[in-house]
Amino acid sequence: MTVTVPENRSTRGGRRVQLSVILVPASNPQARGAPIVILPGGPGGEITGQAAAWSRFLREVRGDHPLLFMDPRGTGSSSPLDCEFTNPERMSGHVRDFLPPDHVRRCRQALSARADLTQYTSEQVAQDLDDVRAALGFERLIPYGTSGGTRLSLMYLKRFPQRVEAMILAGMVPLSFRMPMHYAPDTDAAFDSLVAACDAEVRCARAYPRLRQRTDSLLRALARRPVVVALPFVDGRDSARISAGIFAERLRTLMYNSETAASIPYIVDRASKGEFQPFVSSLVAANRRQGRTISMGHFLSATCSEDVPRVHVDSARAMARGTILGMYRVDQQLGACRTWPRNQLPDDHFLPVRSDVPVLFISGDADPVTPPYWADAARADLPNSAHAVFRGAAHGPVATPCATSLAARFLATRAPGRLDLSCASSNHRPEFQIR
Repeated sequence: MTVTVPENRSTRGGRRVQLSVILVPASNPQARGAPIVILPGGPGGEITGQAAAWSRFLREVRGDHPLLFMDPRGTGSSSPLDCEFTNPERMSGHVRDFLPPDHVRRCRQALSARADLTQYTSEQVAQDLDDVRAALGFERLIPYGTSGGTRLSLMYLKRFPQRVEAMILAGMVPLSFRMPMHYAPDTDAAFDSLVAACDAEVRCARAYPRLRQRTDSLLRALARRPVVVALPFVDGRDSARISAGIFAERLRTLMYNSETAASIPYIVDRASKGEFQPFVSSLVAANRRQGRTISMGHFLSATCSEDVPRVHVDSARAMARGTILGMYRVDQQLGACRTWPRNQLPDDHFLPVRSDVPVLFISGDADPVTPPYWADAARADLPNSAHAVFRGAAHGPVATPCATSLAARFLATRAPGRLDLSCASSNHRPEFQIR
């Protein structure tokens, strides 16, 4: 179904946005529980395409609660703001900077012809969600936010506190988050955790000794002179330029998922020996798997208004010194946002949300982007909460049996303080790839 909302609520008339919505009914026809609304990350992520998967791993709670999915405006099937930064026809098209300036400029010009790019922040998405709630006739919602969806959950709580019954927040992104200011130190902490795990595994330690030192040496070499690698193509003339920033950013994104993180020692080992095909193949696989799940126009509209203007460059540079990622992501996003339209946000936008609503936080202690300390800090303002930290887990481990069981028990009791969280500490990393 679709729900139509104004693009800009401060003006009469004007463009309208078609929101794509899926409601999966509770499996018990007599159920009266509030809907669980799954809010995706990014920002720029879609969610309706994942409705079937979420319905499967939340089957324990579907007896009492319907599941609600809404692609945020500008994403998925909700008037998407898509930008094509990757040429899928060639392997080399997948090896690029995160935000290539020419691509960003063309994207801004194309999208500005059909959208007001200032109207795609968490403020507007929260208003949209309440319009959907009202259209469907529900009194309250239970936001289940993942990654950037945790910020959307908090914004909805801030603007509509009487409409929130409980929340589950996985991979905590508080309103005070300043993407990507902390990416470099948080990436380093996750990488050091991975190295320690490899050193503790006999086969991995034997195959990849001195992993951190070799990674640092490889990145220093790429910083001095990026590598141009030949790649297969039908005319035999494809190649790609791999810089230190491109390589480090890919290591960071590989650590978002525990399975792909397990390939990092192998990829680094091959690259340190001049073999970059495994690295390029990992990029191609990730882009093809991801497809259009992130609308980069929405990503830029949200982060250029909510995050980048508050980045303290000197502090970011100090934190980035000696790290794998360095200032790469900060420089990329600062550059892209210099000319991207920005929204003038309300004065209270970044203030913390204080509430006694029951909350379950879910984190992975090997998360390179939202490690557990972000959720720990949020609990000061959300004290009726519990925090499940999954040992060796990456970003937002919501699909694990432990996480789905915890969600079911939390929603059944609404008593975070009485939850047994011990299953999270028994989580294990996948085995590292050796060959």
